[in-house]
Amino acid sequence: AREQGAYLLERMNQLSERFPNFIKEVRGRGLLVGIEFNPLAGGILNKVTGGKINQIAHEYMGGLVAGALAGTAVLDHPENFRAPQPLRIHPKEPYACLAPSQLGDWAIEPGRPYVARYRFVVADGAPDAALLEAYWQGYAHPGEARLID
Repeated sequence: AREQGAYLLERMNQLSERFPNFIKEVRGRGLLVGIEFNPLAGGILNKVTGGKINQIAHEYMGGLVAGALAGTAVLDHPENFRAPQPLRIHPKEPYACLAPSQLGDWAIEPGRPYVARYRFVVADGAPDAALLEAYWQGYAHPGEARLID
């Protein structure tokens, strides 16, 4: 894991140097590598996606797997508590999580269930902002079906 992780970090840092306006920072340990993207507020991708590229950049994690780009997007349901929830990447341990607690203290009240909904999209290749947005829209605002006699 150490050897492969060093290779992964090296390759991600090369991408960061090649695309400094897109990738802000690459960090990680072992095989857990995170990429922090620069905000693209004035960019064409932001305009094309109606402002969603910045949201997607915070929800997409990816890297090289067997020499090819792959990643995961976490779709945080809009009815979740404190949605959209911030992504927390642990500074010393190899894990990440969506964490509403990062925005302040809260409590689960006795007798009131806490429900959190997420959808995970795993894909080969670079993230497709339009496709991820379509998946999120379908998840957050599902269509209705009615049976007619």
